[in-house]
Amino acid sequence: MYVNTSQELRGSDYKEFPFNIHGENLFKAEFQLQICVPIKLQGLRLITVKKLTKTQDYTVCTQSRERACGSDPVQHVEEWHSVSCAISSDKENVTVAVEISVNEAKQVLRDVTELQILGEISFNKSLYEGLNAENHRTKITVIFLQDEARHSLPLIIGSSVAGLLVLIVIIVILFKCGFFKRKYQQLNSDSVRKAQTKSENSLTEDQDQLPRALGETVSLSSNL
Repeated sequence: MYVNTSQELRGSDYKEFPFNIHGENLFKAEFQLQICVPIKLQGLRLITVKKLTKTQDYTVCTQSRERACGSDPVQHVEEWHSVSCAISSDKENVTVAVEISVNEAKQVLRDVTELQILGEISFNKSLYEGLNAENHRTKITVIFLQDEARHSLPLIIGSSVAGLLVLIVIIVILFKCGFFKRKYQQLNSDSVRKAQTKSENSLTEDQDQLPRALGETVSLSSNL
């Protein structure tokens, strides 16, 4: 998930973070879904939670602000918005809607380029055994997009054009100095020499293949 922090943008950006529960709960065991939303960094209120929705009426959710949230601590977060939902159904969709302050995001971009919204399932392990423990945790990453890429595009185009102009100037200088003319003459001379050598080799082969005179043949026979 991305948030654009271009210089011309102001105000806030509305985002929704959905957490979907799908699985088998044959014993109707109650478990907790905790959602951790970082809201304060470097003394700045970056995120404001606006709305919490769920699909099951008997799912009970509570909200609070905490200094720490989740089993894995995050150093640069000063305050979290914690959502804790008691769920006993097979399926549940909990969605947290927030507003991200673009102005505040610009001020923390030097140290922070992304935020993570954490989701974690917990239950009474003395009564129940959970399967697929790797699926009990998840996270949604919010990446702040800067406008550096847009500003770098003219620089890339300008560099390419400058390089092309330099290449053209070098070619013109070589042409005026006679580099291409001398190169052409050298190639032409090499072609002429190769043609002469090939012609001489062909003439030698033709002479070797001519039949000998009759007198020479009789003379060889008489010497035997």
